[in-house]
Amino acid sequence: MNLKWLKKIKDNSAFTMLESLVILAAMVFIFTVSMISYRSYDMDLDLKSQIDQITMYFALARQKTISSHENDSWGLRISTSSSPQIVTLFKGKTYDTRDSSVDYLVGLNTNVNITDFDFEGSDWTVFNRISGRASSTGYISMEHINDSSKSATIYLNKEGLTSLHAFPSQASTTANIRLVDSRHIHIEYSRTINVASENIILTFDGGTVIETIPMANYLEDGQFVWSGVVNIASTSQELEIRSHEINNPNTLFSIHRDIDKNNVSLEVDISGDTWPSPQLISYSDDGATVATGSSPYIESIIRQ
Repeated sequence: MNLKWLKKIKDNSAFTMLESLVILAAMVFIFTVSMISYRSYDMDLDLKSQIDQITMYFALARQKTISSHENDSWGLRISTSSSPQIVTLFKGKTYDTRDSSVDYLVGLNTNVNITDFDFEGSDWTVFNRISGRASSTGYISMEHINDSSKSATIYLNKEGLTSLHAFPSQASTTANIRLVDSRHIHIEYSRTINVASENIILTFDGGTVIETIPMANYLEDGQFVWSGVVNIASTSQELEIRSHEINNPNTLFSIHRDIDKNNVSLEVDISGDTWPSPQLISYSDDGATVATGSSPYIESIIRQ
């Protein structure tokens, strides 16, 4: 018998067995890595889907509001007390006074949990019908139930826009606000204005000069547009006041007052309003302090 031939067969068999084990181990390793990668990818998809869904409904509520859908404001409410967690798209100026018959409830992905959220102490926010601004800023934090490192936070800013990155802190837009730059401000005003008979009244320097502007004399394509230079002693004050909307259903005034071209205090009133002056807005001489007027018809004052 040829012993060398038998030995060669045994050696080849051993080598083949070793090769098979190596290949099998490699296949197991590749399969394991693939499964881990797939699992991670699948969790990423869950998280992205949740982010896309929530931001879409924020955008939808804002769009419905700006377009005056069903002639009302729209908002979003977050509820984490149920499973699945729920986002509610609602119609109304507040969640408590909403028209619940048109609530649209959206069940969120059960693989992703909302772990924290806040809208200035509330669980809802609504959008402004003219400007699209949010009634309250906030955030929603979430993470995957199987891996807390798979997480994200959606931020909502005052303009009603969302981002996955925190927005810079913004100045308040309520009464007695101090603004970084007050040169361009929008005022949303809800009283129906009689444009044919009402005046815009500008009071400079505590009453040193009062400028009365008949709205009917400064209409362009249905909008009020006025700009001018008012002389006070040895200085001149230059500003512009216009409307972007009039009685539709509210009025949106736009005031341009460049701090480089104005150096005395200013109060702005409208003659059809019976509340104490200043009814719309007042500026300090340097424009650093801007105070909301006394009128209850002011819905918002917005720095642009």
